[in-house]
Amino acid sequence: TVGVASNMSPNSSISSRSHYTDNTKNFHRPTICDPVTEVDRFLMMGSPQDQDEHQRRKHLDDTREYCEALSLNPLRVHVETPSLDFLRTEDFDVVKAARRLALYWKLRKLIFGAD
Repeated sequence: TVGVASNMSPNSSISSRSHYTDNTKNFHRPTICDPVTEVDRFLMMGSPQDQDEHQRRKHLDDTREYCEALSLNPLRVHVETPSLDFLRTEDFDVVKAARRLALYWKLRKLIFGAD
């Protein structure tokens, strides 16, 4: 019997066809937990202090539950919702991270009630 390999010339290979291209050259995936990049972006784009300041300046109705929890038990707020986690989730966008944090406390109060 004649196999597929016997029909190929010694200098040819399957991957040498012109329609095979390197598709990975245009694929850019962010590096997850790259400490150098993460620290640089953190310093340039926002910090937990910036996020807290943005929360204070935001409309009271949006952040009522967050401010309430912060006044009752600041340690719980900082342990349960670390600002850096919210910044990472929102790609170090301080405004989006602050919105997400406020929404977290609003939904937490709605689901679990006031502690």
